[in-house]
Amino acid sequence: MKVANGYEFVAMLEEIAPKKLAMENDPIGLQIGDLSKKVRKVMFTLDVLEEVVEEAVRKNVDMIIAHHPFLFRPLKKIDMTTTEGRMIRKLIKHDIIVYAAHTNLDIADGGVNDILAKLLALQNTTWIVPTHTENYMKIAVYVPEDSVEHVRLALMQNGAGKLGAEYEECSFRTYGTGEFKPSKKANPTIGEKGELTSVGEVKLEAIVPHSVADKVLKAVRIAHPYEEPAIDLIHLQNLKEQKGLGRIGTLKKKKASKHSSRI
Repeated sequence: MKVANGYEFVAMLEEIAPKKLAMENDPIGLQIGDLSKKVRKVMFTLDVLEEVVEEAVRKNVDMIIAHHPFLFRPLKKIDMTTTEGRMIRKLIKHDIIVYAAHTNLDIADGGVNDILAKLLALQNTTWIVPTHTENYMKIAVYVPEDSVEHVRLALMQNGAGKLGAEYEECSFRTYGTGEFKPSKKANPTIGEKGELTSVGEVKLEAIVPHSVADKVLKAVRIAHPYEEPAIDLIHLQNLKEQKGLGRIGTLKKKKASKHSSRI
């Protein structure tokens, strides 16, 4: 079984809580360690405390993922007589990666703020402080009919096709005829060089967050059978997604949930 390295593990984490969502000056991400190392054991913690580090050493943990950054401010010195210094030395000595997902995990859809709101049984929730606006684009790909599903999967598996919070893999197809004449230097998948070719094609459309547009384009070009695929990428003025910190909503019942009653 293939063992993921730190980079691959971080890529999975950042699919859930992208770094771009973090508040300014929030020191998220890698704090200590080498992400090229193989990660077999992971520990999750709210704070990186001395007892947490000691437990990680005892249990041969490869990576600690903390909500609150361990190193919040730039270090001026590492004094081994201090608690922080001892922790840093121990983490480096035992080759333990420390990674923080803080306000990006708070703000992310399905993140800390949403989980707490769900535990409190809040309805009609929205953010309290706006922090990030995601712009959207529409991608239209012209594909021969027998390759549509392959290209559609490339779109959906790389971040396209999400509409609102509850709908995924949304797309639209228009059937038509594509025409082209390959040059003598071309290497056409369909048709002959120098001859006008007509092919039954599908115009496959989906919306794409601006932040993943390049990733989606790359995936589509790899999946598409043509050496020069026709692709339109259009900025949408009528579709934006606002994200923010905190959640506010209404209680489902007059009686507080078992979680809110303890607050």
